[in-house]
Amino acid sequence: MTSISRKLPKVKVSGVLLNRIVIPFYNRKKREEEVVDVHGFQMKLDPGQCVDSGLLFYPQLYDHKELEAIKNIIGSKDTILDVGGHIGFYSLYLSGLVTGGRIIAIEADPSNYRRFMENLQLNPKIKNVEVRNFGVSDKTEVLSMGISTSGNTSGNSFLSKSQTRVEVPCKPLYDFLKEEDLEKIDFMKIDIEGFEYRVFKKFFEQAPVSLYPKYILMEDNAFIPQEGNALALLEQHGYSVLKDLSLNKLLQHKA
Repeated sequence: MTSISRKLPKVKVSGVLLNRIVIPFYNRKKREEEVVDVHGFQMKLDPGQCVDSGLLFYPQLYDHKELEAIKNIIGSKDTILDVGGHIGFYSLYLSGLVTGGRIIAIEADPSNYRRFMENLQLNPKIKNVEVRNFGVSDKTEVLSMGISTSGNTSGNSFLSKSQTRVEVPCKPLYDFLKEEDLEKIDFMKIDIEGFEYRVFKKFFEQAPVSLYPKYILMEDNAFIPQEGNALALLEQHGYSVLKDLSLNKLLQHKA
């Protein structure tokens, strides 16, 4: 089935067909995880999970507009921060673009972190990706994270009301950057399910402008709980939207 779906053209109707008919039909019974090629690297994917099923059935379609936009701005020696790394797709993809650079991923949920590490270990030639298991917040604290039980662990969130929860140690983003002795961030991908405002508000209060990421790819989802307008906050601190990719926004700092 995937041999056909992976050849479908990059048009909206392909995704609609797969997500509404093909994937639900395939998942009518429990499926085992599969190790497959995704853009030239290996990933262990759970067909019952939202992101996994997309990467399993249609990697050529998954966030393809975002990936195309990123390819035009990433340099081979860049420093990249992946905040909300989930199971590693973006970090693994970007590892092929920053062959002489460094990628640091942060994933708060212990289960997603474990799966991220499994996917990284499937690719022993990738040496420039580092993964940290903690959450980012506006202070050093332990927060309760709501875990999705409906097949979308990319939606795990501190703002979720899920009854399934896990305690996660957190720290401010700037504190982490100092711990890592980072002097610049060329590109940041951040997807932390509505927690972006709290994290960025504290970051801009603490960090020098020299540490502001040059580019930021951020989810801007009005349909999930939010604590404030993260996009407006970024614009107040010198960012402008370079590409509006619907659910995601690619922003550039004026400096």
